[in-house]
Amino acid sequence: MAMTQAQIDEFNRIRTSQNDLAAARWAEKQGIPATEYVVIMQKYPVTRDQSVTADHTYNTGTAQSRNVSQPIPITVKKISISESDKIAADTVGKSKSSRDLNTYKSGLQGYLLALNTYEPAAIMNYVESIKSIPGQQTAERIPQPAAPVSSIPLPARLPHPEEPMNPSATLANTDYNTIMTKWLQDWGVPVQHWNYWRTSIDMQVHDIYPPSLIAMGLTQQVPAAAWEANGKRHLAIKPGWLNPGVIAHEQAHNSYALLTPAQKTEFSAVYTPLKNTDPYIRLLYSINTYGLSTDVEGHAEVYRYIGHQMPVQLKQFYPKLF
Repeated sequence: MAMTQAQIDEFNRIRTSQNDLAAARWAEKQGIPATEYVVIMQKYPVTRDQSVTADHTYNTGTAQSRNVSQPIPITVKKISISESDKIAADTVGKSKSSRDLNTYKSGLQGYLLALNTYEPAAIMNYVESIKSIPGQQTAERIPQPAAPVSSIPLPARLPHPEEPMNPSATLANTDYNTIMTKWLQDWGVPVQHWNYWRTSIDMQVHDIYPPSLIAMGLTQQVPAAAWEANGKRHLAIKPGWLNPGVIAHEQAHNSYALLTPAQKTEFSAVYTPLKNTDPYIRLLYSINTYGLSTDVEGHAEVYRYIGHQMPVQLKQFYPKLF
């Protein structure tokens, strides 16, 4: 059954706003066979630049909407140290404690430095340090500046942007080992773990999934899948989707399977607040929301698109990948 024009429009809208994989997943849910939507991919090529439009404000900068695939010029009011001293003195007022004033001045200078360098880590370090400033526990308590999450600019692009589906790829013309090696190299998988990923995972590439996989619930429209059976992890993928990024996503699932139940719970606890605070994760979910469906998919999407640039506190939850 041919796709209706409405289905074609929606399919291409998802390809443009998200990516080919998201569009394929949508088509699968609609019961559209791969033979239909692959034709549409070939007939209607789309251009994506991994960009996102977002509002950004930073200190005295003005809110603006712009394409963040280009560097974002952030206007920060340059405050000299002498001006900082005056601001601090005016804020503290008639406090009898010179230590309060000196501590606040030092913290304010650190905050200004963080703003001028646009370093989120420096800003957060300042916010943590300012909490311990000594002073009077009264209404005259020194104000504590904070860096709103929305004011931290998003990166210009993801470390590992989406690769397009290759509709002309077949089992006969695809070199699995070369693509596997490219994933291991580009995602910086430690060399000591390469043999594990090459031999411990049953990797299958199929032009058409065999009846044994269909009996498991896989459909021909599924680009790739990872699962466990008979004490071994398995990965099946269609040639058109055989690229380093999709391998990275599925191998992240295989890595997640190595976590204990307690570690999986801990991952969710650490990962959940980062969805709203980490610049790369925020950028990812402003482009492609698939990882928001479950923490398992979030785990895989963060690795697939962000890789080594993910928050360091998450790397412990990716056994044999870091």
